[in-house]
Amino acid sequence: MIALTILFIAQHAFTVENAGSEAPPAAAPSIADPIDAEAKIVDRSFDIHEAFAHLKKVDSKLAKLITDKDISDFVTRVQQTDPSNPFRDLATSIIYQQISGNVAQAIRTRFVKYFAEPNEIETPAVVTGSFHWFPTPDMVLAKTPEELKTVGLSLRKAQYIRDLAQKFKDNGITAHRLQRMTDDQIRELLIQVKGIGHWTVDMYLMMDLGHPDILATTDLGIRKGIAKHFGLKNNLPLPDEMERLTEKWRPYRSVGCWYMWRLLDIKTAAD
Repeated sequence: MIALTILFIAQHAFTVENAGSEAPPAAAPSIADPIDAEAKIVDRSFDIHEAFAHLKKVDSKLAKLITDKDISDFVTRVQQTDPSNPFRDLATSIIYQQISGNVAQAIRTRFVKYFAEPNEIETPAVVTGSFHWFPTPDMVLAKTPEELKTVGLSLRKAQYIRDLAQKFKDNGITAHRLQRMTDDQIRELLIQVKGIGHWTVDMYLMMDLGHPDILATTDLGIRKGIAKHFGLKNNLPLPDEMERLTEKWRPYRSVGCWYMWRLLDIKTAAD
């Protein structure tokens, strides 16, 4: 499913047609970077229309729910993604951990404005996934955890984001490396960061690298959506049951998960 020898990847890994354009040149690796400079970017692109057609074919209940507007909204969401800044993507995922989408969106907005306003960066009233400016690791490291708390972050999340910023500053994590790593390599690298677990890695693979077949079994919204969709009443499915129920969605479980969020009108970091 994952082609490790593809030379080029579309700017947005989800594509309307299964053909991409060349990505902007990645930054050169640091001396400490163990990933070979000649390593190829991993291609996770897929055809959106083919994905929705597959889900309609294998899941009759979804087939009755999916509309042309849903597909159009998904395409719009994909087109606003920008995988070139993994620090922004991962820090945003930390902000969204274990709180409601609306609360997380408000904190993200305050976080971005906290750094943007002193730098005279114009920001929208509500910062969403379509707004791509984000403070740099150096900007974040210049603030104490207590200062970061003023935007609504818990002390622990403020510490997590600073730890992440330090990893980027030290070149332990770079966009160049992440674009050339397998799923397992990315997971192994990122879970070394304080505050990043399997949920955050799943969100990064799914929403920022555009992996077509991620089933985020620890996401509460997806668990609730699957329970509702498959008629489990008040019982939230465990990972094994989620795997079994959504097996027919393969190889497009990421799209199925997105629809579970949509069923419950849940806001994610990409919205």
